[in-house]
Amino acid sequence: QSYPDLGWHHWAVVYKNSTREQLIYRDGTEVHRGTATGHYTGSGPLVLGHQPFTGDYLDGQIDEVRVFGRARTAHEISSERNQRLSGREPALLGHWTFNEPNSPASPIKGYQVVARVGDQVLRSADRFPCNEWAHLAATFTQAWALRLDGGEGLSVASQDSLNVLEDLTIEVFVQVDKVGTPMALVTKGSAVNGGREGVPYQLGILADGRVEFAFAEADGKPVRYVSDRAVTPGAFQRISVVRQRRKAEASAATGTQAATAGQPEQDIRFYVDGALAGTYVYGGPGAQSNNSELEIGRGLRGILCEVRLWNSA
Repeated sequence: QSYPDLGWHHWAVVYKNSTREQLIYRDGTEVHRGTATGHYTGSGPLVLGHQPFTGDYLDGQIDEVRVFGRARTAHEISSERNQRLSGREPALLGHWTFNEPNSPASPIKGYQVVARVGDQVLRSADRFPCNEWAHLAATFTQAWALRLDGGEGLSVASQDSLNVLEDLTIEVFVQVDKVGTPMALVTKGSAVNGGREGVPYQLGILADGRVEFAFAEADGKPVRYVSDRAVTPGAFQRISVVRQRRKAEASAATGTQAATAGQPEQDIRFYVDGALAGTYVYGGPGAQSNNSELEIGRGLRGILCEVRLWNSA
């Protein structure tokens, strides 16, 4: 039976070793009786306000705790529950009272809040001072992902809006099991090996773990760029590439052939977990569109959590 009220109550538990009986009293009245399957064999320190078996802590107040080395009768419990003990009662092993108004201050200067969901544990960066009211809140949003086994991956039907030829951002949140073989993350068309049909973009991971961004020009000529750093197998990472057109004035200032021909240059930037991982400048005629499907995760062995494709830098 549960007792939802928040008033003061006297609780007592009794264990009779000879019969293994267990009794619980609330305000001097027996509320439970049972028989243990075995004799009590516990040892160790006595703990107040904490249940080691469940990890629960008391959220409330304790006024007095008494421990006797014998089974007290119902009459003894009821008649003395509202009396202060002298400390000299027979078989009294422990007697703790908390009637000192000037108790010492807690040595704890502050505490950190811990939140846990399953096997994921987070601890607050800030420390909160004791003896002060504070409003704390923790939120959790469940995310889902796909585990890919190195096969064909996913595909999106061809549509004109996916032929992003100029400013572009691709973001992939992924965990790679291991490197050693090339794998595609996001590609519009087949692998860039030259040919008649252009490829507007291809983002993948090379055998050495570095990130590659490639595309094909109108004549099928492949253009490839590689990141400065490799991904970390077994770790979730956000891999990003940005292709951004430079302003005409900036391109002309570099004095490149492409700028004089009226074709703005494009900056190519790699990011791994938000950190810059390589920069390049492209000065050719630009990527070419195609009618192929958008492929995601072809050849990937790992977990794919999120993919974002933007037509802006």
